[in-house]
Amino acid sequence: MKKAFITILMICLTYNIYSCDCLKYPIESDINKVDIIFTGKVIEILDKNDTSHFINNPVNKEFFKDKGYRVKVLILKRLKTGKLISDTLEFTSDFTNCDPLYKLGESYLFFANKCEGGKFKMAHCTWWGTVDKSKGNIKKIKVAIRKVKKEKIPTKDNLSKTK
Repeated sequence: MKKAFITILMICLTYNIYSCDCLKYPIESDINKVDIIFTGKVIEILDKNDTSHFINNPVNKEFFKDKGYRVKVLILKRLKTGKLISDTLEFTSDFTNCDPLYKLGESYLFFANKCEGGKFKMAHCTWWGTVDKSKGNIKKIKVAIRKVKKEKIPTKDNLSKTK
């Protein structure tokens, strides 16, 4: 019995668990870190999760059935989008523990950067989240963006225009 306990204890102590570890700064600082900020609704999942390995676990199978890391998003409210013309954007992923798992039909507050091929990625360690849980953050962003415009504070957008 003692050997079994020690074996289980050793497995638990040596098992690596990787999670996203972020320091969150005031939301106003995210305005300078990203290309675009907006609220949007996931209208299509572009990568279908293989749920066949969840045969004995119907809870996981159900959880992943309408979620994905690569999605198409319809812009609902533009907060900082620059000269972005399209109302529909494609999001890709690095498939890390910090990347969001999007749910079909859910609306989110997006902090994103443009990638190659015209796609976008959610910026890690920002205040992204569902719109329902982000209403206070959306208000803070609007105030901060007005302040940036009024005071002509350097941002990622207007710094690149001066070079």
